[in-house]
Amino acid sequence: MIRHLVVIIVLILKVPTVMWAHQGTGNVPENTITVIEREFVTVVSEALRHVGDGSDVELTVASHPDQSWFRGLALTAAGSRRLFIVDGAPNSIEIVPRNIGTTYLATDNDDTVVREVRMLLDVIITKEGKTHVETVAPSPKVTRCSRADALRTQSLQHTSTHAELPPQHRTFWDDIVEPVVFIAAAITTAALLFTVRSQ
Repeated sequence: MIRHLVVIIVLILKVPTVMWAHQGTGNVPENTITVIEREFVTVVSEALRHVGDGSDVELTVASHPDQSWFRGLALTAAGSRRLFIVDGAPNSIEIVPRNIGTTYLATDNDDTVVREVRMLLDVIITKEGKTHVETVAPSPKVTRCSRADALRTQSLQHTSTHAELPPQHRTFWDDIVEPVVFIAAAITTAALLFTVRSQ
């Protein structure tokens, strides 16, 4: 009898875990730093085709909370074009981050979210006294994933690489059934212990 009750209690306590484990399946996304670094270097390198390989240029990045990180990425992009960064050079490149960041959207499954990594920036190139402005806006990188994977693969290192997840909705299970199940299990466990000691 006692053995059967113990088995029932174990099964009851496993229910929330099993239910949670079968929710929120989706693709495991890349780290947000990896996504932004790759996109930034790719789009800036493409924009720098107007400068001409091997040119001397002055490089600046407009004010932004992630300015130093973006400057490092811009240097990588310039290096891919074999550009030489020289202060005071007659040719110049200015990177203006306008909207680079990460957002999360709710889905029909409360344990999953849609992550969007977006990028919008201007590349201002001055060459031989002429200024060319190229606005770069690649399609957002969208991934549906579990909340756990979203938290695990975002980075708090930069402002652009993390965001708040949408709040989870409370359910009938959260508010009523789950507490009742745990209370009942606790009472049953206490009764079992008392019975065993009495015997």
